[in-house]
Amino acid sequence: MEQHSFKHLCRFLSVLFIFSLLNSSISWAIKINVADSPETNLALALNAIQSAEKELVINAYELNSPEIANALIKKIKKIPVTILLEGQPVGGIGDDGIQIRNLIVAAMNRSSLPHKFLVMSSQNPDGERARRFRFNHAKYIIVDGSSLLVGSENYSVSGHPAEGAKGTRGWETFIHNKGLASSFMQLFKTDSSQAHG
Repeated sequence: MEQHSFKHLCRFLSVLFIFSLLNSSISWAIKINVADSPETNLALALNAIQSAEKELVINAYELNSPEIANALIKKIKKIPVTILLEGQPVGGIGDDGIQIRNLIVAAMNRSSLPHKFLVMSSQNPDGERARRFRFNHAKYIIVDGSSLLVGSENYSVSGHPAEGAKGTRGWETFIHNKGLASSFMQLFKTDSSQAHG
């Protein structure tokens, strides 16, 4: 498929996705930024993170992109950041992912702001525990409770590659709609609840 056609398909799918989520409360004044991977989604993700002024909430299957991690660490110094990460992805968490996780947690520990780093896993110090979901396969960021970055690709080196690097084909949208952001915040609160183990 030509790149031009793929971009049109990404835009169409993004709009269709958003309209299906909004159901009867469709607003025709929604601002949406669209990107495709591997060409432009890293820039859109960084823009979304950098635009946060009050809070960032992240739900991720993988988080091993150095660029995204650096942007998050800068925000950790200024605003509360909450992260829910899959703890047992297929193939495990690589050395790069562990190093990035440690850097983010260390930055959170140095800060006086109320940060949270949560890991969804059946492994814990007391042994195995049943999981609510087989995998936490989400890929979204809620910005200031009013905008939502959501896409098909992980926050990884291949899912959000640096310019010129080889990556995976996918899509991403940055949706400026408080209702949709609130809906995902409720989903995040449910999925991150420790009442589920």
